[in-house]
Amino acid sequence: LKTGEGFSLEAIEAYLKESGTTISPALLFDRQPGAGAAAIFSAGFYREAFWPWVAWKNRALLDLAQELMTAAREVRPGLRFALNMYYETVLNPRMALAWYAQDLGVARSRTFDYFSLMSYHRQIGRELSYSPDDAIAAVGVLSRQAAAAAGNPARVIVKVQSLDWETHALIPAGEFDRALGAAAPGVSLAFVRGLDDPDLDVVRRHFSR
Repeated sequence: LKTGEGFSLEAIEAYLKESGTTISPALLFDRQPGAGAAAIFSAGFYREAFWPWVAWKNRALLDLAQELMTAAREVRPGLRFALNMYYETVLNPRMALAWYAQDLGVARSRTFDYFSLMSYHRQIGRELSYSPDDAIAAVGVLSRQAAAAAGNPARVIVKVQSLDWETHALIPAGEFDRALGAAAPGVSLAFVRGLDDPDLDVVRRHFSR
């Protein structure tokens, strides 16, 4: 939701220097009188000048990441790096670019070893009003699309939640098992845990492969 993030004097000057274009909030955003905060979820909120700006912001962030990876690998050449991605980066690339300045297609040209996908089925279900079954199925859709976009499923890490973000309760073993099992073949798996371990029999079954 950080459509205005990075809108600093330094960034505005750098963008002007590279593109020759001056930007301002009025040129980037079409905020109609009376529009609520939800307007940012609509493509109509963004003016034409917004899209070159956010694409530039994405490239600037990736340039910084590339500098950091290059410097770190000079000290330790074997270091591996993963780019963390929101689920929208795969499911809704245009709006993910708007909201988060993320673009998997552009990121592929950099030297990331992995793309780490936040495939949190309960979060997806709540935010997209999916049924529990559809939310778990979305993990499969996300991971397959990410694997295809990355060019190799081995470069994709599918992160699954083992606890509910809102209640902080462990997700039932059967549901956790189904969420892990929904991931596309050949991807790597990870799970986000809380203070308590999830069902370790489920973990052992999926991570033994």
